[in-house]
Amino acid sequence: MGFCEIKGQEKAVEQLKTGLRTGRIAHSYIFYGPGGVGKNKAAVIFAQGLNCTKKKDVEPCGECPSCHKITSGNHPDVTKIVPEGASIKITQIRSMQEKAFYKSYEGMYKVIIIDDADKLTIEAANSLLKILEDPPERTLFILLAEEMSKLPVTVISRCQSILFGPLDVDIIHTILEEQGIEGNFPLGLAQGSARKAIQIQKNTGTQKIFADVEMILQDLRRGNYKKILNWAELLEKNRDQLEIILEIMSLYYRDRIISLLVDDSHVLLDTLPLKDYRIEECYDALEKLDNAFQRLRNNANTRLVLEVLLIDLKNIEQIS
Repeated sequence: MGFCEIKGQEKAVEQLKTGLRTGRIAHSYIFYGPGGVGKNKAAVIFAQGLNCTKKKDVEPCGECPSCHKITSGNHPDVTKIVPEGASIKITQIRSMQEKAFYKSYEGMYKVIIIDDADKLTIEAANSLLKILEDPPERTLFILLAEEMSKLPVTVISRCQSILFGPLDVDIIHTILEEQGIEGNFPLGLAQGSARKAIQIQKNTGTQKIFADVEMILQDLRRGNYKKILNWAELLEKNRDQLEIILEIMSLYYRDRIISLLVDDSHVLLDTLPLKDYRIEECYDALEKLDNAFQRLRNNANTRLVLEVLLIDLKNIEQIS
């Protein structure tokens, strides 16, 4: 494993390699950006680069005992913290703090990776801040976050922030090919995330999902409240496909905006029934979908959120 395995993140990789090359290593980093774009892999490779005993320039060898242990998650000086349930709790941070001040067992650096750092509770974030302000010697913190705005400003200010942006469709296609996966769906649906692309492809009902979205749009246009409420009930029961269906609908309206702005017939989704829209209607639909996403992520009542969303979209779809 080496930095060459991180695809589509040249600027982020160069920042990390420059730090290793010059020895100017920050005591804490935030790798931020969408899920499934390489943040986790970059954190592991960076930890290898700091502790590899046979690295070439800045590239970890991937073969020494240190590299193998870090890859397998068994290195005594590399710790990973993940949420317990829906959040990272203060007890997890306190436990980490106790171990952080121990001397390294065998590595040159202790590396503490906090995955989904944007799920730190307020208490946990405040506790983490204390050790970020006065970190132990040769100890490195790497926070991984999809939504950096959810982290306290005080924590962000103590870290060097490195952006990992969405992946281009061509890069996602290459990653799928390397894993022997055939992407037989519009890769734009993955929204720049290789992980999401793999998840969608593994969903054997992809074609049925597109058919469901087409039926939803048709029922919205007909204004049949009974069928609309039935869809809310069905989607609530099928949470695995709910997010994919809402993302397809978001991409559908996004395609319509592009067509209206640049008169471009090339769109990501060309299998769904078209309708003449005003651009304001498409923006309104995207705003309703985004609000629904946010409420669902904040654990709002799923059925209620879906009913309100579908009725709002019905009103947009029925505008002549």
